[in-house]
Amino acid sequence: MNFTGVLAAALLLACTGCVSTKYKRAPKSTPPPLALNFAAEQSALALALHTVIVQKGPGSWRKEAYWDEYVCSITNRGATPLTVESATLVDALDADQAPGDEPWALEQRSRENIKKFEHSGRKVAVGAGLTLTWLSTPGWAAVGVASGSTAMLFAGVITFVAIPVWVLGSGVRTLVARSGVTGEFHRRELALPCTLAPGETKSGDFFFPISPGPQRLMLRGATAEASQEIVLDLAPLAGLHFLKQIAPGAGPKP
Repeated sequence: MNFTGVLAAALLLACTGCVSTKYKRAPKSTPPPLALNFAAEQSALALALHTVIVQKGPGSWRKEAYWDEYVCSITNRGATPLTVESATLVDALDADQAPGDEPWALEQRSRENIKKFEHSGRKVAVGAGLTLTWLSTPGWAAVGVASGSTAMLFAGVITFVAIPVWVLGSGVRTLVARSGVTGEFHRRELALPCTLAPGETKSGDFFFPISPGPQRLMLRGATAEASQEIVLDLAPLAGLHFLKQIAPGAGPKP
């Protein structure tokens, strides 16, 4: 992270009580992320899903995050370079969702998705209530860090940058907080396309719009010899974001 990003992150931490909830960080009482450790391998491409971070859920770093954060690792198991070109999440309505690379546009897509599900008759609970109950069922284990610890990041920079935030006007505080959210988003993001050398692993987060009842996560790419595609089954997450919890494998009703 460059100096501007460090400064923005430090000021965001210091002035969370001074800005809109839209830009506030998650409370310190937020529990650590939960370990999923779903994995799949196809030909040269391997994919691991370590956890999913939802609004106000375990591991969340922003108080009002209107997106779903899939923390993944991708590995090239082949003998030649591999380029991963795209990621796709298929939701409960069989709609393909592409990851976003800008938080504010992603929020708008999330709101549109929620309206789409509500028009279909499904009640969505975004990152609260039964969502946390679902993620806390037996078999889910807490882990200390996913995609880097935001708390540790802030702890490091706050001692490095000592600026009296109280001298800033509310407009400046809002701009700094917004910049801090954008900077953290891109620090975590696993941007595509990306090329992996033989045996190389890259880790990071795919930020999808809020997608209730995800069915599968797909990656597509290619080596010099052949195209590559991998599909990760997400049946255990069938109840994610729905007001009524659904048993694993049952799938949401239309």
